[in-house]
This record gives sequence, C-alpha cells and structure tokens, in this order.
Amino acid sequence: MMTTFTPQDEDERRWNRYVELADLVTGDEGPTGVAAIVSSLKVEEDYGAYQSAQAALWRFPNEDFGLFGAFLGCSIRK
Repeated sequence: MMTTFTPQDEDERRWNRYVELADLVTGDEGPTGVAAIVSSLKVEEDYGAYQSAQAALWRFPNEDFGLFGAFLGCSIRK
C-alpha cells in the first residue's frame, strides 16, 4: 500500500471542514447519519476531529445505534 501526502494547508482545510460538518449534525439524521460518522473515522492522528465526531454521535437517540447495528449486520452478511 502506497502512502500519499497532501500539503499541510490542504490537510488543515480538510480537517476544518470535517469538524465543521460534524458540528452541523443534529441527531435527526437517523441510523444512516450514525453510519456516515462511524465510517468517516479513519486516521488515528485526527484526535481533534474525532472529538467532534464523538460529540456528534452523542446527539443521536439510542435507537439509532440499534438500527445502525442491524444495518451493519445486514451489510456484513452480503
């Protein structure tokens, strides 16, 4: 697997956009919103962005996590 590097200003722009989008989450997006946030967590070094994602996940009702789990289970079986 080849690693690619982006300029620091581009990394910063992407990080800021990720945080901005996470802050827009209301919790009304349903299980697909939970899935989108969880699937967006990819890079270990993005601690600040993960804090925003975690805060966004707290906005969802518990039922959405159960539905996300059911959705995930169906996706894995395919």
